Amino acid sequence: MWRRVIRLSVTAAALLFAPAAGAEVRFDAETTPPQIRSSSPDEVTYRIRIQTDAAPAEFRIAEEPPTWATRADVRPGTPARHIGSELEGPGRLIFATVHGDPGPLPARAGLILPGNVPIGSGPMITDQRLSIPAHSSSTLVSRWTLSQHPPFSFTDYRPVLRAEGTGISQRIMLPKPRIVGPTGVPLRLLRDGPRRAGRTQRIRGRTDPQLAGQTIVLRLFGPVSWDDPTVVPKTQDFRTLARVKVNRLGYYDVDWKPRHGGQYGAYPSFLGKAAFRLRDHGCPIPLKVR
Repeated sequence: MWRRVIRLSVTAAALLFAPAAGAEVRFDAETTPPQIRSSSPDEVTYRIRIQTDAAPAEFRIAEEPPTWATRADVRPGTPARHIGSELEGPGRLIFATVHGDPGPLPARAGLILPGNVPIGSGPMITDQRLSIPAHSSSTLVSRWTLSQHPPFSFTDYRPVLRAEGTGISQRIMLPKPRIVGPTGVPLRLLRDGPRRAGRTQRIRGRTDPQLAGQTIVLRLFGPVSWDDPTVVPKTQDFRTLARVKVNRLGYYDVDWKPRHGGQYGAYPSFLGKAAFRLRDHGCPIPLKVR
């Protein structure tokens, strides 16, 4: 089953609170647990200590969620999402979450692939605003749930937090949880232009060169006409197109001869038989055949 993907963002235009003139605020943080093994535990907690001087401070903390990789077709969405905050110690936390509801899918859009469902009114917006009295030490406890996808060796679960207000503009540095144990596999298919029915063409992909000699399974769905009712396929709806070997540079490919035009979807899958690698799959991409 495709796992749910939730995207988070914060708009800089959100309401700001200004600290009193001359106020100074200091931040330091700790991360629990300090290391992540696969996708267990399923939560990470960041404790941000906030210290004020002789003046009270009112400000907001802007959040930028982490990302899996620089390419959306490796894995969409975010490896962690914010699920709650609370303030320990003196002060007041105003925490609001505004959900962007997915708009209704068009009645006739042909194929829409998992991870590419259009968003209607925008992504989820989170806004944390704090009011801390003078001469105080308080702790903002921020909890994040982790994706069920296995981490990559380079996955950084940390959000980017920045305190913003009049006289305050500071990034809050969070300790990075260390990834230990088996990891997932970055897999992607390379996009090409429209293809022609009845002609042999190549589907190419790339992964970690350390998987040279390992087998990648290419899965395919379609065809779906552009005039057909909207279809969002599930994992079990895809069929195996081919099993291919990874070369020493991390590339793999297969020749494909579609007999019919329309919209197809394809994704690569790794069955997890290499040491220290877990079962994983890449994001589906569209294949258009004329």
